[in-house]
Amino acid sequence: MEELKELLKKTNINYIQLVNHEADDLIASFINQNLKNNPDTTFDIFTRDKDLLQLLNKNVRDNVDNIEGIKGIGSVSAKSLIQQFHAVENIYQKIDSLPENTRNLLENKGEMVCLNKKVISLEKNIPLPVEKYLECDFD
Repeated sequence: MEELKELLKKTNINYIQLVNHEADDLIASFINQNLKNNPDTTFDIFTRDKDLLQLLNKNVRDNVDNIEGIKGIGSVSAKSLIQQFHAVENIYQKIDSLPENTRNLLENKGEMVCLNKKVISLEKNIPLPVEKYLECDFD
């Protein structure tokens, strides 16, 4: 890691490293916070992490995350439920209104589903070191 940091410094590439935060969350936070002050800025991100596509479209999920779904609930059913209830939390608040077979599949899975949502959602409000902003040239 130290060799990479040295290479970045030599090539005049700024970086942010914070313990206990994923890179995609740091990137999302950096962009989100910088767009507030520089709304016309364009950011180029080179990555294979599809989670960052949430910056363009919030309905993107990266299969690389290895998130286990609920057996019996496919992508069509999941999309339909989200369209109807707008959020997974709302599905569980109104679980009694679901058809019995869907309710049976979802029961006792709420904690896992909410945890999965947290894992695949980008955190866009991580406080970042101010000095890193000062080093960035947006021109």
